Amino acid sequence: MSTYDLLNKDILARYLPADMLDKVIILQSVDSTQNEAKRLNCKPPYYVVAEQQTHGRGRYGRKWYSPEGGLWITFVPKLRWGFDRIHLYSFASVLSIYAVISEYGISSWIKWPNDIFVNDSKLCGILVESEAISSELKRIFLGIGLNVNNTFEDVGMPYKAVSMLHLLGKKVDRNLLLAKIIISLDRFYMNDDESIFQEYVKLCGTISKRVKFHIANKTIEGVAIGISSTGSLVVSSSTGIHTLAFGDVFEQELDVMSPDLA
Repeated sequence: MSTYDLLNKDILARYLPADMLDKVIILQSVDSTQNEAKRLNCKPPYYVVAEQQTHGRGRYGRKWYSPEGGLWITFVPKLRWGFDRIHLYSFASVLSIYAVISEYGISSWIKWPNDIFVNDSKLCGILVESEAISSELKRIFLGIGLNVNNTFEDVGMPYKAVSMLHLLGKKVDRNLLLAKIIISLDRFYMNDDESIFQEYVKLCGTISKRVKFHIANKTIEGVAIGISSTGSLVVSSSTGIHTLAFGDVFEQELDVMSPDLA
């Protein structure tokens, strides 16, 4: 990777105001930006960004392939919601990334709960983790993995993935992209709860699609008919209405999706 391609706070300073720039921590390599964010004793909001992760992970502890060239970010926001509305952290984050990706002319869709796909390939995934004391939420960690200039040759990916490099046919200025994401996150977290929820429902491509999920040792197939006020996926099947808060979801239409492995 050339020096020009590296993330650099001096370059970021061209795009971010000083108060935002001060909240950004850039590392060359780290086990996981989530782990590093938890180790730090910083006052939220702050961002931990790494050129590469050696032990990046997605939901359910699955490995997240995160080499040089992508954007691997953990955003620790100021607390705004408690556990009863924790889904809004996820929704605001995925909407923020979706908005920035759209600026580059990329047509994508949001897969419940917080992935961004282009057709049947994953472009971005978000991991939500929390830290609590006596059931009181203390910190929230939003891990964002966005495939930018990285490639996937000979890495044995367990799921279909795509990068902005592949979609656009050219490298993306990651410093500018990172600045756009930080500004977008800040903007979306200023929105009111109902605006975030309604925007998410409008853009969630899982709604109206056939889905299949595994929960409590059962496999249920049906049609996703909406999102509940708690952020759960509502599915109608031959056995009734199901509210899915956890579990794997994948579409079964003609554009067959692989199981969500990140």
